[in-house]
Amino acid sequence: MYALHRDAMRAHIDAIWGWNEEWQRAHFAAHYAPAHNAIIVRCGTTTRDVGRISLTRHWRKIFLRDIELAAAARNHGLGSAIVTAVLLIARAEARRVELLVLHGNPAQRLYARLGFKVVGDDGARLRMRAE
Repeated sequence: MYALHRDAMRAHIDAIWGWNEEWQRAHFAAHYAPAHNAIIVRCGTTTRDVGRISLTRHWRKIFLRDIELAAAARNHGLGSAIVTAVLLIARAEARRVELLVLHGNPAQRLYARLGFKVVGDDGARLRMRAE
């Protein structure tokens, strides 16, 4: 899973803080909780892991903690389908969806297209919300 994380996030993290392989490995090992993640698997002629997602349910919201897709899995509609499914679950439960996205991450356009609005900015990440 760490290799997937590195593939999905390295360019974005490197642009903001610089990629420190040792720190990234230690941080991932300390914070990655398998029980709180779902692996996104692409099935076809070959089956392979292409991403992961982690959600936290709160009383009035679902917080999209992480969604990471391998570079080769992006721009084929998979991210849109996954986030749309999260939005449908949230609406059925009368909750909003919130997430954090790094400045410069192209996923910002996807989130905006799906109805997310910027509600905060800590200088490195935007907090976005969809009602």
